[in-house]
Amino acid sequence: MFLFLLTFSSKLSAQFTQGDVKFWVGEGSQTAILVVDFRDGTTDPSFAFGFHYPENSEFTFANMIEAVANAEPDFTFDQSNIGFLEDITYNHHIRLQGEPDWWSTWSGDTAEEMYPNWGTSEPLLNGRWYGVSYGFGGDGPLMPTITYSAYSSLWFKSEDVNYWIGEGENESVIVIDFNATGEAPVTFAWGVRYNGTLTAREALMLIADTDTNLDITVANNAITAITYNELTATLNETNSWRTFSGTNMSDWVVNNDLQTALTNGKWFGTSFGNANARRPFIPTAAQDNTAGVNNAGKILFTAYPNPVKNLLTLKTEDAVVNTTIINSVGQTVKLFKNTSYLDLNDLRAGIYFIIVNTTKGSSVEKIIKE
Repeated sequence: MFLFLLTFSSKLSAQFTQGDVKFWVGEGSQTAILVVDFRDGTTDPSFAFGFHYPENSEFTFANMIEAVANAEPDFTFDQSNIGFLEDITYNHHIRLQGEPDWWSTWSGDTAEEMYPNWGTSEPLLNGRWYGVSYGFGGDGPLMPTITYSAYSSLWFKSEDVNYWIGEGENESVIVIDFNATGEAPVTFAWGVRYNGTLTAREALMLIADTDTNLDITVANNAITAITYNELTATLNETNSWRTFSGTNMSDWVVNNDLQTALTNGKWFGTSFGNANARRPFIPTAAQDNTAGVNNAGKILFTAYPNPVKNLLTLKTEDAVVNTTIINSVGQTVKLFKNTSYLDLNDLRAGIYFIIVNTTKGSSVEKIIKE
């Protein structure tokens, strides 16, 4: 099994480019990629993070790791006073110095060609790849490989769910990702409330029974088809509904079992595609279709695509009067008037909030700029 994982991750690493990185931190015109390979025998042992930094700066490998840790609450690291990397944790992955092994450090021009370097004090070069890999045993240190682009736990949280189904003290988030092409949203999230435990299958059936826009077909403990509004995906020879569990957006783990027991705070997700398809990505909060417009003065709208690279489109029943773009520290960075098409090409990558005002009211939505 372990040899299979190494082969599988090596294959993905050879196909992995800077364009595949989803989680970017920092600011500036220069880029560097951080690869963290825990080599812990799991189905998701290694991740890639992106880093932006200013030209002519003196940023180092260590500065990049620190920037990731500052941006992701579930990523921590520790290094010695003389610069040796000691500990890294990322959600359920924990690798500590000397228990039972040590971290090695690498750098190179591509994901598949990195070589041992002199440690995290190495200066960053534009476009270069930097990696850390756990273990010196056997034939010596092994080059880090990549299984997934890292996600951020802050991209979507349980507080962002709008449609809660059921009653009870416990809460779980359910994410369905059609992984489709096109500009419209294809990933959605619901919340379920319950007492005790609930299986993933029971949670899915509860949502489908309540939300008249959602239909889920299950056979032999596997999802065979899901329809939500205009989106439909059905099991075929090349694609299937893959299932995951976790505790946040950055913590998805393949489980392939609808009998997975949900407990308070545990998430369940499913994504349609082949073996290399993405894990459930940033969802749009599903809306309670029985509730209509929530409160007087609050309107419902859809902003897509999300994440967005250039043009963001707003879809709402009423004419848009103006839209304000606010960054993560509360500063207004853009204002648009009388348009549903927002050109965000010149915005830096990161998390933003958009406030849409129409003649009937206003609402706020979180977006990701790639």
